[in-house]
Amino acid sequence: MTRAASLLLALAVGLAAVHTTTAVCDTYVVQAGDTIGAIASMFGVQLSALEEAQTQCNSGYTAGGLLQFQQTLCLPPYYPACLNVKTAGDNKDCKYYTVQGGDTLASIASSLGLALLDMQSANPDTVSLQPNDYVKLPGWNDSCPAPGDTTSCRVYVAQEGDSLASIAISFSVNVADVQEVNPSLSTAADTSAVLQPGQRINIPPFTAACGEGVVVPKPVAGNCFGYEVQTGDTLFDIATMFQTTAALLIEVNPELAAGGVLSPGSQVKLPPYDPAVCVNGITLRPRPATFTPVQPTPGAATPTGQSGPDLGITEGDFAAPTPSDAAAAPAPAPSAFKRRRLI
Repeated sequence: MTRAASLLLALAVGLAAVHTTTAVCDTYVVQAGDTIGAIASMFGVQLSALEEAQTQCNSGYTAGGLLQFQQTLCLPPYYPACLNVKTAGDNKDCKYYTVQGGDTLASIASSLGLALLDMQSANPDTVSLQPNDYVKLPGWNDSCPAPGDTTSCRVYVAQEGDSLASIAISFSVNVADVQEVNPSLSTAADTSAVLQPGQRINIPPFTAACGEGVVVPKPVAGNCFGYEVQTGDTLFDIATMFQTTAALLIEVNPELAAGGVLSPGSQVKLPPYDPAVCVNGITLRPRPATFTPVQPTPGAATPTGQSGPDLGITEGDFAAPTPSDAAAAPAPAPSAFKRRRLI
């Protein structure tokens, strides 16, 4: 074999040992024995660039620090817009972006270092974008699951003092089920053992199709509550009862946006509400004993300066009512409010 052929063969072998990072906003889950330098070499990136990416994405790793088993690292190049990118299923090509206010396909492509033509090809039917729409990123294919469906692919990143038992309680799941979907945890047998901050804990139900899953926060008091509608209740009444606004009620109950009727016995979710962590249902809150429904005066002036009982909700109508406003204003009727759409 000639010297040139030998050099080419050695180069090919070396390249085969290096991972390539072609997917946008790519990540890596730390394995036993990994070091930050070894990971940089594995993906063929500069150590300084890898460490800078961790600072930008707030992965929990600081330069010179120790890696935690199953900690998720961001791989360069990292863009601030990657905070809005998630993976659907276990295929890293199945990435999607959650639209923010003012976004266009062109601005999204630019913020992620992608070609606009590739974005348009991945989303051929896109006409306009609304906040919370989902935009598929280049590489998306027919095998990808629907974007945004994260109820069975939740991952919680352990914080200081967390244990499997405390996490199970927070997510209202059985601790044995938590152990079952986290077989690689060395502390799985001891549910009270304190976990290392940064460890990724799968939350049941969690299947192999979830891949890396989607990171969700620990449920907090107040985000899984609801109210059972009683005869005569209006959206305005419920907002007043629980010190919220019609806008926020519609946001977590989009079925009310198109003029849905409040039927006695139906349940209305109360904000703040996160469907990603409330998969085990809601806890009903009682009607406040001190609440007295406001009886609107027919033809009285409304917050928008109109008169008459048939009102549409405008941006100004969403402010919490004061006692004087409540006496003068009838319950606003829901108008067309944008639902989350799948692009």
